[in-house]
Amino acid sequence: MRNKKTLSIAAVALLVGAAASCAQKTGEFTIKGHLTDVKDTVVIASVELGEQSMTKLADLVTDGGKFEYSINLDKPKTLILYRPFTQQQGQMMMQTLSIPAIPDENVEVSGTVMQATVKGTGFYQDYAPINDIIMSFNKAMLNATESYSAAAKDSLKREKAGEAYQKTIEEAGKKMMDQIFDYARKNPDKETTALLASSIQTEYLDDYLKLLSPKAKEGRMKPAIDAALNRMEAEKKQKEAEKSVAEGKMAPDFTLNDLNGKPFTLSSLRGKYVILDFWGSWCGWCIKGMPDMKKYYEKYRGKFEIVGIDCNDSEQKWKKAVADNELPWINVKNETKDATPQRYAVKGYPTKIVVAPDGTIAKIVVGEDPAFYTYLDELFGK
Repeated sequence: MRNKKTLSIAAVALLVGAAASCAQKTGEFTIKGHLTDVKDTVVIASVELGEQSMTKLADLVTDGGKFEYSINLDKPKTLILYRPFTQQQGQMMMQTLSIPAIPDENVEVSGTVMQATVKGTGFYQDYAPINDIIMSFNKAMLNATESYSAAAKDSLKREKAGEAYQKTIEEAGKKMMDQIFDYARKNPDKETTALLASSIQTEYLDDYLKLLSPKAKEGRMKPAIDAALNRMEAEKKQKEAEKSVAEGKMAPDFTLNDLNGKPFTLSSLRGKYVILDFWGSWCGWCIKGMPDMKKYYEKYRGKFEIVGIDCNDSEQKWKKAVADNELPWINVKNETKDATPQRYAVKGYPTKIVVAPDGTIAKIVVGEDPAFYTYLDELFGK
């Protein structure tokens, strides 16, 4: 009887141990670290593999730059860490730290946002040399930025400093690309190699994908490869669009759903001046320009219509931004399958396109440029 009881207890212990082991495999990902240039708070956001639109997860209060954060994941994603915008004023570029987030793995980062070392379990042992390549590129960018900022204070040196900055960045980019290709040749089966596809410039993508094994292409990082291929196709369509989207050419017609889910077609406004405003809630300059847009919409009421085309937002964020900013004009949301921004060769946000009553493109303005409002005054203030 004693032996049977002992065996029973042992069996229970094994079952408990097995259950505990299974319980640990919940898809939990943990990142901890020490970022010396973080004063008190680090912002954490997530991005789907190969995508660009960020979803903010937390404003994480640190202990002198030390932090720890856990999240349950059902698939790999990318985490973006950055200091709050108030701590980044005056910089030429937003400084971020991108870290792959892998279910059931842990990673530790140390250093600064732009110069961090990485170590961790499984995947991150393969990722460490890639991170070194990225950090080397970041260092070149930081040095080039500092050199330009110092030289640009002298207006006589500004143009030459800009040329030097561009040359340095191009050389650093080429060096990084050469190192990434070398890594891929040596590691065709690794998930890290597949993940890098989303960072490869379009003109090199076909050659890069030839280096990957079927195992890498069809594994967990396949969404990164798919996104890269979609980007390549979108860029191809955009180049084709650039040939036909120009002042004096006919504006491509489109049909998109409005806030109530009803279809709106651009050609339904034929006979009126129409301003197409390509924007997104994530675009700071887009939001900053809304008050002036509303001011001119009221100033020349009835002389033109505005169609706000939201891009790269979830429906919830789009509708919230429209409500928060009290946008009184027609608002529609771009859908990937329609790809209206690509059809209009939109390169930056905001982009404002004035369509004349006959359906031709009268003006294209990229960015929040005062020249746009000067144009409206010249057009409607007569």
